[in-house]
Amino acid sequence: MLIVHRIPSTVFYSARSPISIIIQDHEKQATNTSSSFIFDPAATTAMDYQLLSDHDPVVDEASLNGGGSQGAQEHPVRGGGHASKSNSFSGTAMHDPSAFRSRQGSMPPAVGAMGNDFEEVTHFDISSSDFGTSGPKASENDQLQKQNKRFRVRMLLIVAAILTLGIIIVIVVPKKARNQEPEDPLESCIIPYEYFDTQLFAVDFSNVTSSECRDDRTIDTLWNHNMYGGVLVQPSTAANFDNSHMLQQLELYNKRLRGVISFNPLTTTPLDVGLTVDELERLEQIGVRGIRWNLRGYSQAQRGAFYAALKTPEFKDLFKFMQARRWHIDVAQSSLHWRQLLPHLEDTGVRIVVDNFGGPASLNDAGLAAVLDAANSNSRMWIRLSGARNLPLSEGEKRELVDRIIDTVPLTSLLWGSAYSDPDNTGFQFDYADRQREFRSWFPRFSHQLMVLKHNANDVYGFMSN
Repeated sequence: MLIVHRIPSTVFYSARSPISIIIQDHEKQATNTSSSFIFDPAATTAMDYQLLSDHDPVVDEASLNGGGSQGAQEHPVRGGGHASKSNSFSGTAMHDPSAFRSRQGSMPPAVGAMGNDFEEVTHFDISSSDFGTSGPKASENDQLQKQNKRFRVRMLLIVAAILTLGIIIVIVVPKKARNQEPEDPLESCIIPYEYFDTQLFAVDFSNVTSSECRDDRTIDTLWNHNMYGGVLVQPSTAANFDNSHMLQQLELYNKRLRGVISFNPLTTTPLDVGLTVDELERLEQIGVRGIRWNLRGYSQAQRGAFYAALKTPEFKDLFKFMQARRWHIDVAQSSLHWRQLLPHLEDTGVRIVVDNFGGPASLNDAGLAAVLDAANSNSRMWIRLSGARNLPLSEGEKRELVDRIIDTVPLTSLLWGSAYSDPDNTGFQFDYADRQREFRSWFPRFSHQLMVLKHNANDVYGFMSN
C-alpha cells in the first residue's frame, strides 16, 4: 500500500508503525513542504520494495533486503553514510544529523528484516539545504503571494464599486426622472433646436423719444429667450405700409429672420407699390414670404371693393408668383366676416395664415367654426395662435379655445407668434418670457412644442431654405 503525503522533512522507521521516508520536493521551490512515501512493512511485498528502491534514490536494495547497518551502502547520487541506531523511540526525538554523514553527503540507514519483531528505530534528518531550497527564497515567495492576495482584494473592491454605481443609476434613480421628456430648450441656456416666433411686429423705435419705448432689438430679444429666429410682420394699422425698416432687418439677418410685407389693397395695386416680378424676386432673396392685410376695420363697402380687387389681373399675377414661391396671405379679420371672406381667399390658390386665433368673440362664434372647418379640410391653411390678450375672453375661456382648436385641426396646421412689440400695446411694453410661459401652458408636451415652433414654422416660412 503506497500513500503520498506532505509532512516536515524528518524520516523515522519502526517495525510496529509505518515507515516514512521523507524527501524534500526539490522541483517545487515555491514552498517548503516535502514529499513522503508511507508503507506498511507487514503488507509490503518484495515487488513493492523493488518499486520503492527504483523510484527513491534514498533507499537502496541492500537496505531493503539486508538487515541492520551491514546493508547500508553508499548512495549513488548523494554519497554514502550510515545512521545511528537506538533500541527505543520516544515522541519525536531526533538524532544528530552529523552522525549519519560520511564523505560528501548523507547516507540513508540500513533497514533490517521487515517483521513484526523488528524493534529498532532508525531516524535521520534531511535538511532543506541538501536539495538547494533556501529560506530567503521561500520568504520571497510568501511576499509575492501576499501581494497577489492584496491585488485581488483591490480588484474585487473596484468591481464592487462599479456594480454599486450601476445599481444606483439603473434602479435607484426614480422612474419618472428616467422617462421624462428632454429638457425644454425654452428654459435652457443652450439652443439645440431652431425655434421660430412667427409674429414679430417690425416697428422702428429709432425716432421714438419716450422713455417707455425700447430700441428695436428683436434679434437680441429672441436669442436671450432661446429662440433662434422669427418672422417680421409689417404692421398694417393706421395706414402704416412702409416696409423699409423691416426690409433692412431682413438684409442684416437673412438667415434668422423672414418677413411679411403689406400694402393697401383698396387704394393701390401691386404695380403701384412697385411689386414687379424683379422686385418680388429680390424680396424673395432677402427673406420675404408673404403679404399681410388687416381687414378688421373695413366697412361692408370696403369689403366688397377688396373682394373685387382680388379678381383683377394685377392681383392675379401677384397670386401666381406667390403660388410658385410658396408665399402666403396673412389675414387679420374679426370672426364675424370669416364665412364671407374664406371663399374669396381660397379662390386665389395661395396659402392662408389666419391671425389671432381667427378673432373669435366667444367660444360659440360662427366665424370660429368656419375657420376650424376650413383649416381641417384645407392643407394650405394655418391658424396662428397669437394676440390672446386681445381676445374678449376670460383666461379659462382662452384655455378652452386652445383645447378646442388642438382637438379640431391637425397639429401641423398651427403656428405661434408672440406679437412682440405690438404697436397696439400702450407704450410698447412687452414681457416676452410671459408669452413663452403662456405657450407652454397650451402645449405642455415637448413634441408638440417642437412641431409648432420649428417644423410648422419652417414649412410656412422656409427658414432652412437659405
